[in-house]
Amino acid sequence: LNDGTGGNDNKWSGFSATSTLQYDKSRWNVENGSGASRCVKIGTGDAKGSATTPAINLSGDKYILTFKAGAWNAKDEKTTINVVISNGTLTYNGKSLRTQTIEMNKGAWTDYTMTIAGATNSTTITFTANDDKNNRFFLDEVKIVKAHAPATSTLSLVAVDVDNNIYYATFSSSEDVIFPSD
Repeated sequence: LNDGTGGNDNKWSGFSATSTLQYDKSRWNVENGSGASRCVKIGTGDAKGSATTPAINLSGDKYILTFKAGAWNAKDEKTTINVVISNGTLTYNGKSLRTQTIEMNKGAWTDYTMTIAGATNSTTITFTANDDKNNRFFLDEVKIVKAHAPATSTLSLVAVDVDNNIYYATFSSSEDVIFPSD
């Protein structure tokens, strides 16, 4: 619902992302956030920012958290954010921790995927700047789905091109979206 500038319109600095923040689905708790182009900008040049999901029921199973993030594109801008789960662990790059630290690219989106385990029925996830200032970032497409062992319906595709290169692809149709919910 955000109709400001920045992020999805490839404006990563300047006076972008200054509109009032709008929420697509569930209410978030956002500190120092503003509306950008169909996404949110977190933080200001002078103040740290964060975005926390509402409480989500993630008990009993493993889940997959996906999101995209990109750093403000300025010379002295920091690029580190922390993703913090209130209970349970996040697994990213082979490490299972309560807080995962990620490095974003300046002026570009990067897709991130983390596995959630050991959470409860009132879990929150917070995306927060690592540094107190000059640590602005854009956030979009936060999604949590239930992890499945083997997918219940899978389509595999094998293709061979004219140079005899073999390509494999697997598509799954079993996805339970937990967050955001309607």
